Formats: sequence, structure tokens, C-alpha cells
Amino acid sequence: MEHLYRVVAKLYAVTEVDELERLALKAAMDVVDAEAGSLVMLDKNEKLAFVQAFGPAGDVLKSLTFSPEEGVAGAVFRSGVPVIENDTERSTLHLRSVDQATSYHTRSLLTVPLRVHHGDSIGVLQLLNKRSGPFDENDLSQAELIGSLIALTLHNAQLASDSKLAAVANVAGEVSHDIGNLLTHILPFVQTLKFVIDDVEEGKPGAVENLVSFYSEVVTSVEQGVTQIMTLTREIAAAVHGEITPLELKLAKPFEVLQQVAESLQCPASKAGVHVFVTGDETLESYHDPFRLRTAVYNSANNGLQATPEGGSITLTVCADEDPEYYTIKIADTGAGMSEQQARRLFSDKNRSTKQGGTGLGGRIVRRVAEQHGGCPSVVSVIGEGTTIILRLPRKPAGADEALECED
Repeated sequence: MEHLYRVVAKLYAVTEVDELERLALKAAMDVVDAEAGSLVMLDKNEKLAFVQAFGPAGDVLKSLTFSPEEGVAGAVFRSGVPVIENDTERSTLHLRSVDQATSYHTRSLLTVPLRVHHGDSIGVLQLLNKRSGPFDENDLSQAELIGSLIALTLHNAQLASDSKLAAVANVAGEVSHDIGNLLTHILPFVQTLKFVIDDVEEGKPGAVENLVSFYSEVVTSVEQGVTQIMTLTREIAAAVHGEITPLELKLAKPFEVLQQVAESLQCPASKAGVHVFVTGDETLESYHDPFRLRTAVYNSANNGLQATPEGGSITLTVCADEDPEYYTIKIADTGAGMSEQQARRLFSDKNRSTKQGGTGLGGRIVRRVAEQHGGCPSVVSVIGEGTTIILRLPRKPAGADEALECED
């Protein structure tokens, strides 16, 4: 029993499926003093396959599959009832073709189902050739207990794996959202460049001069966009490996970030007939990550732009806060506004976009960036009048005990 306790402790400490299978099978063999053992699971082709095998023929077994209608393993898998075969020569169930393929002689066999609670079997645990005599009811009880633990911990390991994939998918969704915004900024420049080239080909007066002048803007825009996309792809690669990309804090002027965002929005805003303004303290300095801060401001401003009708405006403002240790960035639009419920959910994981094809990720991205800097976002909105996103951020790097506590 003490050995079983140690087995349980080890199994619950493991989340990698392959390692779990090997550890559990070895433990089961030790507990019943078996010479060999295997874990047999249903594969994607609806065949039973040896996913783990230890013993003289272990390596050969891993290449074999068979029908769930065959052998002792198939019978136990289908019925969920364990079986002891202490004389395989007289057995009507034993699959002798496996012994022939492996050149290994199975004398005795203990097989128990792997089931989560009372559900369908997901596989079987087989223990072969007990060294110290025939398999008995005590061996069966211990094997069933270990089989239950194997099934449960395999299930938990799969849940852990699914959780990791969900986390990566969430990060991927946020990154793809950012990339989409960056491409939205780049494409108008490239499309406008085509019209300018058409003017040159048609020989319109001043077309060449316009091309030379506009070309530098296109190159700058594309270079900035590509650099930012490369940074984002590095972030998702780090996330896949379970790493957190640290902020690259620099002493700089937030006003310059707002100017960059305004420039990025100029083309789509002009097409929508919306004016973009940058106001506030041009001299204020803070320690911030320019790229991530730009991402947060751009997301807020771009969402505001999509909600603002022709003739409206987007105003980006940076100013001092009541607390001299902080400063404030405001992104105000004269758009449709949002309800109290929408405003409460804007920065939460429960937020869902009301736009067709929208993900609702923009607000979560803004909150993530603000919190990384040690600050908090908030929103003020009036239906029919517009929305103002407010980022309250520290001027200096904030420690864990200094960061603002954001409301959920």
C-alpha cells in the first residue's frame, strides 16, 4: 500500500502525457511483479495500438495495431471487465499472432480497462508474466486501482494540454487582431501609391514630383508596419514557449506616440471624413514601451474611428494627472457611444464586439498594456455623443506593490 501511495504522488505530479504513460506502466509492473507490460489505447483509425510497452519485446509492440474485436485487450476494452489469464495456452481470447510477431512467449496475462469514472474505456493496461507465480485477486485489485489512476491522470494531462492550447490561441487572437490593424494602416498607403503611379503613366502635370514626395511616406509606413509585425510574431513565439516578453521601457514623450497613431489613422480617417487631432503636453516624459503604448492607443483610436460618423473627430490627448507620479492619455471620439453594460465589459474577458466579424479583443489589449505598465484603463461614454478611453499610467517604472489595482 505504501508503494501505491508513492505511485499516486508521482502520477499527480506529471502533466506530460508521454512521461505519465511510461511512469504509470512501470509502476504497475513493479506493484504486481510483472516481467512486461503495455498500455493499449484506441488510435485515430479506431484500432487498438500499443502506445507504451516495457519488456523484451517492447520496441516491436509499439509498431503493432489490432482490431478492438480481437484478443484479451479487445474483449476488456469492449466490456470494461478485467480479465486474468494465468494459462494463455488454454485461452480462447489470447492473441497469439502478437507473440509470433514479437517472438515473445506470454505465459500469464492480467488486463484491466482504463476508464474515467464509469464512462467508456479509453484503453487497457496489460501486465504479463508475473515472476513470482500466477496473478491473483490482490494483483487484480491493485492493477484496477492503478488503471483508474492512469485513466484519471491521462484525462487531467489532456485537460492541461487543452488549457495551454487555449492560452496560446488567446494570445494568437490578440496578436492577429494587432496585425490586422497594422495592415489596415499600411494598405491605404500602398493603394494610394498605385494611383500616384497611374498619374505618372498618364503624364499628368506634377505627377513625378508627387510620386517622389509620396514614395518616402510609403517606405516609412511599410518599414514601421513590418517592424511592428515582426515584433508581434516574436511575442507569439515567446508565448508558445511559455515565456513573457518583458516591456522595453524608455524615457520618452507620450505625445510622440500619439502623433504616430494620428499619422497611422490619417488615410482611413480621411476616407471616412473624420478629423484626427493631437493635443496636450508635448514636453511630458515617462518611462514606457513605445511599441506597446502605441498598440493600446491605436486600438482605442481605431475602434473609435469605426464608430464615428462623417464629420466627426478623434482627439488624442496627453496631460498631467492629479497625482504627480502619474499622467493620463485620453482617446476621445464623437461617435455612437456605448451603453453602461458595454462600458463595464469593455476591458474584461467577457467583452464581445458588436461589429460584424469583430472579436472584442481591442479592449482587452488596451487593459493588458495599461496593466503591464502599472496603470489602468477606464471609459466614459454617452450614447449618441461619443466615448473617451482614459489610460492612467505611471511616469516611472512601477513595482508590483506600486501598480494600480484595476477594477474588474
